[in-house]
Amino acid sequence: MALQGGVLIIGSLLWDEEKGRPQWRTERLTENNAQAVAVPIRYGRFSNGRGAYTMVFSRLCYRHKVLGQGVVVPFTRLIATFDDLRIEVERLDAAEGMDGNWGWGAIGLLKNASSKFPEHFLEQWTAYFKGRSSDYQASKTSIAIRV
Repeated sequence: MALQGGVLIIGSLLWDEEKGRPQWRTERLTENNAQAVAVPIRYGRFSNGRGAYTMVFSRLCYRHKVLGQGVVVPFTRLIATFDDLRIEVERLDAAEGMDGNWGWGAIGLLKNASSKFPEHFLEQWTAYFKGRSSDYQASKTSIAIRV
């Protein structure tokens, strides 16, 4: 069974023209199907290297009743196997400029509760990321790593 996946973009992955991001967006995403969504994001630290603020997820947005805007963009390819998902993560990693350096950023997996998401995907996701980050975290509704 193939699943439609996508990426939630909250920052420069959407507009930045560096690090192969335009090519990643063109090859890996269906940009004309992008949808704006409200998400709990705010500005983080100032990046001197980029001359811009970073974006961070924050529960404070709920307390202050102010959500930011992100964009959900579907992948161009369906996800039939865990390797399909892994490839999308690795391409995202490269576009973000992480280059396998899992010392910053975050990549998470959020499944639709009503989908028939294969349980073995979650197990493989856990095994894949536990080997790359000491800050791996999981819950019943989502799995994320701070990289």
